[in-house]
Amino acid sequence: MALLLTPNYTSKVRQALTELIEKNQNNQIEAKGKPYIVTDWDNTAIIFDSQQSLFIYQIENLHYRLTPERFAQIIEMDLTADQKAEVKELLYDINKCYHQIYTDYQAMGGDYQLNEIKQTAEYEIFYLAMACLYKYPFGHFTECCRILYLFENYSLEEVAQMTEASIIWSEMMPPQKKVFEYDRNGKSWRAVFYLGMRPVPEQREFYQKCMESGIAVYVCSASHQTVVEVHAARYGIPAENVLAVEVQTDENRRIKAEMKAGRPFTILEGKAQAIRHSLLPKHGREPLLVMGDSMGDFAMLTDFQCLRMLVHTKNLNRVLQAMKEIGIDQNSILIQGRNDQLGEFQANEQWDSFS
Repeated sequence: MALLLTPNYTSKVRQALTELIEKNQNNQIEAKGKPYIVTDWDNTAIIFDSQQSLFIYQIENLHYRLTPERFAQIIEMDLTADQKAEVKELLYDINKCYHQIYTDYQAMGGDYQLNEIKQTAEYEIFYLAMACLYKYPFGHFTECCRILYLFENYSLEEVAQMTEASIIWSEMMPPQKKVFEYDRNGKSWRAVFYLGMRPVPEQREFYQKCMESGIAVYVCSASHQTVVEVHAARYGIPAENVLAVEVQTDENRRIKAEMKAGRPFTILEGKAQAIRHSLLPKHGREPLLVMGDSMGDFAMLTDFQCLRMLVHTKNLNRVLQAMKEIGIDQNSILIQGRNDQLGEFQANEQWDSFS
C-alpha cells in the first residue's frame, strides 16, 4: 500500500522515503537509539524563505520598536568599516527616511496612519534601501544574524504573532520574484526577494508519517528560533525539535540585538555541530536522513553517513559539485524538483523558476 499519497514527489524520492519509514518504523532498539531525520526549513520544507518573508512583512507594516538613534545603530551592527563604506549611501538614506517616518507615523508617535505613510517618498526610499542593504553580500553568517536584530524590543510571543500574520499575508499573494533597485550618486544596488511563501504538502505528509511511525523529526535552520517554531508547528513538529538561531532576551523575554551563546549557531558548519551537540547524545546514533537545498546545508548534508535529499533550486549544481569533490556518489543523492511559479514540488527533478 502506498504510504505517501501527495502527488508531487519524484518516483525515486517517494520510493526512498517510503522505504525509510517502513524499515525504521517503531524501531526503537536500545543499541541504536530512536531513529530520527533532520530537515532544513527555508526552501526545503517550504517554498521560499521564512525569515526573508518576515523581513519584507516588517517593512510593509513598519513593525519596529526602535528610536531613530537605535535604528541607526542596529543597521550598522556587525559591519566592518570597509563594509559600511560600501553601503554608506544606503545607510544614510535609510536613517534619514526612518527618522521622518518615526516622526510622522501614528504608531511611533506622529499623526499619520500607515496607509498615509506608505504614500510618502520617504517610505518608498526606506523600503528600497532596506531591501538592498539586507541583501547586500556581506556573507552568509552576517546576513542571517543582522536581520534578527530588527526584532529588538519585541517579546518572543510578539514575534510569534508577527510570524503567523506574515504567513497569512504570504499565502494571500501569488508566488513571485520581486526585484528592488536603488540608485544614488551614480551607485546602484539590486536585491531579489521571492515572496508568496508556500507550505509543501509532500513534506508535511512525510514528516507526519515519520512521527506517527516513531521516527522523530528535527528542523535545523539558520532562521530565528521562534519564527521556525511557528512554521514547524503547522507541520506538527514540536518546538523542542527545532534547532535554529537565537538572540538574547531580557528578564521580560524581550529581544535584544545580541546573539545568544551556549550552543552552536545553526549557520553553515554550525548546523552539523548543532546535530552533534544536541541530537547524537540524545539518540545515540546519526540521523537516517538529512534534507537541504543550499551550501548553507552542506556541512549537515555531508558530515553523517545517511540518506541525503536535495530540493532542486538554483543552488543544486554548486552543492552537487562540492559533494563530488569530497567523494560522495551523486547517484546516491535524492533530488526533488519544484516549481517556484506554482509554489509547489513537481514530480520530476527539474526546477522551474521565474525568468
